[in-house]
Amino acid sequence: MKISRFAVSVVSLLIIAGLGFGMYKLFTTKPTIAQPPMPPSVVTVAKPISQTIMEEELFTGTTAATQTVEIQARVEGYLQNIYFQDGSDIHKGDLLFEIEPNSFEDKRDQAVAALKSSEAELARAQSDFERVQESAKTNAVSQQSLTAKTADLEKARASVIAAQAALRDAELQLSYTKITSPIDGRISRRLVDKGNLVGPGNQTHLATIVQFTPIYVNFYVSENLIANEFQASLSDNSKVHTFSVGLGNETGYPHEGTLNYHDNTVDEKTGTILLRGELPNKDKKLLPGMFVRARVPLDERPNTLLVQDAALNTDLDGKYLLLVNNENIVERRPVKIGRQIDNMRVVLSGLSAEDRYITKGIQSVFSGSKVIPQFEGTQLQPDSNIR
Repeated sequence: MKISRFAVSVVSLLIIAGLGFGMYKLFTTKPTIAQPPMPPSVVTVAKPISQTIMEEELFTGTTAATQTVEIQARVEGYLQNIYFQDGSDIHKGDLLFEIEPNSFEDKRDQAVAALKSSEAELARAQSDFERVQESAKTNAVSQQSLTAKTADLEKARASVIAAQAALRDAELQLSYTKITSPIDGRISRRLVDKGNLVGPGNQTHLATIVQFTPIYVNFYVSENLIANEFQASLSDNSKVHTFSVGLGNETGYPHEGTLNYHDNTVDEKTGTILLRGELPNKDKKLLPGMFVRARVPLDERPNTLLVQDAALNTDLDGKYLLLVNNENIVERRPVKIGRQIDNMRVVLSGLSAEDRYITKGIQSVFSGSKVIPQFEGTQLQPDSNIR
């Protein structure tokens, strides 16, 4: 049987292709080498800190002046002098404005003259009465004459009383021409310049004085919170109810004061009640109308666990810590956290005091990996809420 040339060619090509593929595999395939296991990562661990902390509530409040006085002209006249610098600090009794006093001095002098005239008329009426009274004892004058002199005497006395009242009023009106500060505080800019006619028909507003040493802080608390946490405490007048305040550009709550008032009704629209505290504000750093952060302490919570805030991780399920168990294996532990205190965070549940959590090296490990733990010393920074 004869084999065709075509069949021989096909067979030859297959043999050549097989030999070529075999040579390719021989020279290109790398030998399989067993990889050595990765060494355990070195991580830094710490145990939670157990402390007694002060439970607290945080609010946003506004400052308000303890006293505000609008200075107004109480008598009519031309404004003659201004004795303060706009925006300056003043003291009770300082002279602020002076209204032209000439016409009021004239009225005072007229009242003095009227009083002297009335006193002279009283002296004459007293003398006439005494003379007629003696004559009446011997029936030298009629009883009608005695009655008339008695009436003249009472009329003269009434005239003196009226003149004295007129003098006091004139002196009071004159005193209103010199306007002094009724309180210590800081005065606004002057609202009327010298030479203008002021008071009394328009009750001319001349300036405003505010006292903010001490200063009030007002903030609103929900009715549930005031019922559950504050009511019993604030009703105890034997306790001093403290709170502290911080500005937006300040760290913490450096300004301390006392709560001194809570409203007697709840706002039905918002379901909140007004609380007010008082701060000494001796450095006058707080001005009325500022927004502040207010912190109100409640009760002490003993044996509270705290961890470094930077050690906490977050995923879709919430906050968790990476722990190292007794076999030095990493475990993922979900936790419920509370407020932050400096660089530490309160852990409400999910952790025990003996657990070891990773503080450094978190990025190089995962749940189930073997690690070499090393402890670090963890110290809380001082804070007034940790005891």
